[in-house]
Amino acid sequence: MLTVSKKTLQEHAKAGEMAFILIGRGKKRMRKGFDPKDILEFIERRRLRLCPSTKAPKVRSTSSISSSGVVAFTDLPRPPTRRKQKP
Repeated sequence: MLTVSKKTLQEHAKAGEMAFILIGRGKKRMRKGFDPKDILEFIERRRLRLCPSTKAPKVRSTSSISSSGVVAFTDLPRPPTRRKQKP
């Protein structure tokens, strides 16, 4: 029915997204059971239908009108260093 791991199922129950039935009498490790009706209800709540886009993706232009060039950091002038004035 569900193709999820036991751990994922336990996490959905812990998050309150899925109803469960306490089976054991343990207080520390509560053993949970799941009713098939609750599993079907969970599946219906989580069911998604994605609508296909009506627009085709725009083709991006790769041409550039910029006339700037690449400058290496080593070619940039260094700012003057500040020297402390002697008292």
